[in-house]
Formats: sequence, structure tokens, C-alpha cells
Amino acid sequence: MRLLIEMNFKEISVVEALKMFESGDYLILDVRSLGEFDDYHHKDALHIVLNNDFEGNISKFDREKKYLVHCLSGARSHIACQIMKKLGFVDVYNVLGPM
Repeated sequence: MRLLIEMNFKEISVVEALKMFESGDYLILDVRSLGEFDDYHHKDALHIVLNNDFEGNISKFDREKKYLVHCLSGARSHIACQIMKKLGFVDVYNVLGPM
């Protein structure tokens, strides 16, 4: 039996995310490790590592803002989006790849 997990956020491509970011209404949230972030990151990205403290760290952010969440493959950002939605963040998008 397959279990279906309801996603209450949208998964989008990097191209879609960049277009949305250019509109000026979205924040980029990078959830990769510090080493990955240091290797390359979008100049406007906010950085919060997806780790044991993620929920506490992200809870300090404005839940009404719009977030484009990304990592290297979309797996960690998927988990981050789930946590953010559970905490009451309104507009959260999982970007399927690095920005």
C-alpha cells in the first residue's frame, strides 16, 4: 500500500524561482550546509542550515513573507518547507535545485 503525503506547498524549477524572485516579492532561503553555502550561493540568499536547530531558527522569521527554499537537489528544501508550513508560514515554495 502506498501512502500519499499531502504537500501544502508547491515545487518549482530554478527558472520559475528566479522569475518569481525578480518580481521583488520573494526571499531566497538556502538550507544547505555551511560548506556548500560558502562554495556558492545567491548573493541575496538567507542561510539557515537544515539541522536539529532549524525549527527554532526558522521560527524567528516572518511567517507572512514569501519564501523560495532551496538546497542542492530539492530533498532538504522539501523537508524545510514541510517544517515551515507546520509552523504556519503562508507562502513557501520548494525549488528543485540550487539557485
